[in-house]
Amino acid sequence: MKSTQPIPKSKSQLAIALSKLAVFEKPQLMKEQYATDSEAAAEAVWFAYMRGDVKDKVVADLGCGTGLLGIAALLLGAEKVYFVDSDKAALAIAEKNISAAADNAQVERTASVVTDAHRPKVDGPVVDSSTGPSRRTSTWATAAKAVLVNEDVRNFKKTVDTVIQNPPFGTKQKHADRQFLATAFKAAGIVYSFHKAETADFVKRFAAENSFRVTNIVPLQLQLKPTYEFHRSRIRRVSVGFFRIDRKPFK
Repeated sequence: MKSTQPIPKSKSQLAIALSKLAVFEKPQLMKEQYATDSEAAAEAVWFAYMRGDVKDKVVADLGCGTGLLGIAALLLGAEKVYFVDSDKAALAIAEKNISAAADNAQVERTASVVTDAHRPKVDGPVVDSSTGPSRRTSTWATAAKAVLVNEDVRNFKKTVDTVIQNPPFGTKQKHADRQFLATAFKAAGIVYSFHKAETADFVKRFAAENSFRVTNIVPLQLQLKPTYEFHRSRIRRVSVGFFRIDRKPFK
């Protein structure tokens, strides 16, 4: 199914749309939940779009949180996006953000949010359950499907064209970033992933061990607003790389 949505004409338009979306209500420290910087998210997903890895593609946003990266992919014409997170509360916000993005685009469409027995029953424009579809019409800016998946990222088994993810950096749960990459490499041939700039050697090495290669690193500054009680500074800037990683071609 091809997208008929008017694509944002610039990164700034995309960033403005993303800046209107809701953030975590009760972020969980051990999951390293932070509000994703809308400017950085727009820069990153726009880069993937310009490489031809988003429009009309099936995308997975692993550890989606409130859905910023996946929604950016939908706005840029992705055919389908899987929003995967183990936190039901985060997925509920993500679904509200999907509807908000649809309303802001002011284009009448029919959205499709898919759940099943083990996924959260969250309010949405359209719900397809494993026992039969239940539909109600709302606004949506694309002919795409948004698929909410409430499970640990390690259990995600779908095959997609592209993964776009902002995994935990592993500061609270050691090797959490490795687990996200391992799942992404099984799910897609093209992976986009945020990582701290100083971990570039690890990402390259781990990619090579899994028959992948890093083709691009886009340097970005994530602006993290104070999220937890122990945060003292108004804005914390973290230097990250947005890595494009693809499967090595057979020789």
